[in-house]
Amino acid sequence: MTGVITTTEAKCRDCYRCLRACPVQAIGFRTSPEGTQLHARVDDAMCILDGRCVLACPQKAKRVRDDRERVKELLAAEGGAVASIAPSFPGALPLAPEKVPGLVRRLGFRQVHETAAGAFLVANAHLELLREGRCRRPLLTSSCPVIVNILERHHPEVLPFLAPVVSPMVAHARLLRLSDPGARVVFIGPCIAKKREAALFAPDDVAAVLTFRELWDLWEEAGLVRDGEAVAVDEQDFDPPHPGVARLFPLDGGLLRSAGLPTDFLSGEVAVVTGLEQCFDLIRELARGGPGLSGLQAVEMLACEHGCVGGPKAIAGDDVLARRQRVLAYHGSRADGTSAPAPSPVPLGQSYRDRRPDLTVPDEATIRAILARVGKTSPADELNCGACGYDSCRAKAIAVYQGYAELEMCIPYMRAKAESVSSLVLDALPSGVVVVDRELRLLEINAAARRMFASGKDGPGVGDHISRLTDPAPFRAARSRRAAVSGRVDHRERGLVTQQTVFYVSEHDIVVGIFTDVTREEREREQAEAVRSATIARAQEVMDKQMKVAQEIAGLLGETTAETKVLLTKLIRVIREASPPSE
Repeated sequence: MTGVITTTEAKCRDCYRCLRACPVQAIGFRTSPEGTQLHARVDDAMCILDGRCVLACPQKAKRVRDDRERVKELLAAEGGAVASIAPSFPGALPLAPEKVPGLVRRLGFRQVHETAAGAFLVANAHLELLREGRCRRPLLTSSCPVIVNILERHHPEVLPFLAPVVSPMVAHARLLRLSDPGARVVFIGPCIAKKREAALFAPDDVAAVLTFRELWDLWEEAGLVRDGEAVAVDEQDFDPPHPGVARLFPLDGGLLRSAGLPTDFLSGEVAVVTGLEQCFDLIRELARGGPGLSGLQAVEMLACEHGCVGGPKAIAGDDVLARRQRVLAYHGSRADGTSAPAPSPVPLGQSYRDRRPDLTVPDEATIRAILARVGKTSPADELNCGACGYDSCRAKAIAVYQGYAELEMCIPYMRAKAESVSSLVLDALPSGVVVVDRELRLLEINAAARRMFASGKDGPGVGDHISRLTDPAPFRAARSRRAAVSGRVDHRERGLVTQQTVFYVSEHDIVVGIFTDVTREEREREQAEAVRSATIARAQEVMDKQMKVAQEIAGLLGETTAETKVLLTKLIRVIREASPPSE
């Protein structure tokens, strides 16, 4: 059976934030099929359903089981459904409380009741246990399903202190079905854990559970709420019975007040503990035998800060104390504020059992072997940084053994591994690479750059200014222009010529220089250029000489030709003059 909270793997980004938020480490990780990411999975057997992982997930990858379709089926079926609304609703919903009954009826519910009527019965049951002495002291209240989950699944040794009484949700559903046996009751509240509680402890009494988030979504689907405001709806009252002072039940101290128990917390006989951290502190104290709890008779325990008004599925986004004030104001405005329903013959007893998962704890040798695989070979190597979500390296090693964690979840180990690999790759590059900060001080210089610039162990290194290695001008230009600067540079003082590219990395505010040694190519090019120049000069010299000779020859030929022409002309004239006249 699918758990109440599941993970949308496509959205899960391998950040471990849900695990860090989970007080019982009920989240395991498995590698994606392509082997590129770790995806979270919620172990329903260990999960206490406090909802912290849902609220903490930055990618909204945690999904709470949605029961809207189930409720729609109930509403459409013959006989319809009856709504039981948790008494935290005035604080949890950003609407006038008097509009809520009408809005719920508009969804098709034939009756709309306040769960606080069941809370009154539960409060009286706790009072009877204390008066009759039929409980172990201090008596822990059993109304919060998250507290029940903690004790059953993680601290069953403390179960004898838990009141064997059902929650107000179950009591109210049984009260409604007492007068209407066919009623299909839908509980509506801010709590995720109620979904499991209904299926586990009251499958015949509670037909479905909606969170206030799901209720709000149904209103929006039906067009009853638009842009955070309710459409025109008459102010209506809830169906009886009216709960009176039990409307304060969702507040810290509400059960004690509803039961008529002392609310003077300084008396030392009663206490109210809200918030998971404080609840765990008390539970651990009881598990040790409770030496510091002498004289304490009853403890009201609520997992959410300030009670149910701090529930994970409240819609109102304001401060919890502001929600608390609205609950107080609503109770004070009711004309039936001092009345209370008469006790009914509703079965309120509940038994609890050890549901702790059977997890094998590895021996010391196995733990040490797992730690060694991530480079932790001595206690000094165990940083216990908590980045993976576990309180200690040993706890994480145990989780690896049990299949909840992977070795790669150790951030310091993976960083050292990545840095080691990157350093090997960087030093293996034939080109020189240097990295400088905004002050142009060296952050990284690879082996090729050290060789290239003759920077041995006594030469410039990390922390030194780039000017000790090369001209800083290209680095300044790359940073100021936010663009790459390329070119060939002759480092004459080092007998070196490089082809270099310098560029700025804005994400880290660093400048990277990549240098390729082209000294040999440059010297060969210079030699070739010298040969070419010498050849051209020699050719030019030969050409000049040839032209001079040609000109001299041409001069001589020109003179001879002219003289020959004169002589031939004279000869022709003489011949003509000597010829006899024609007949």
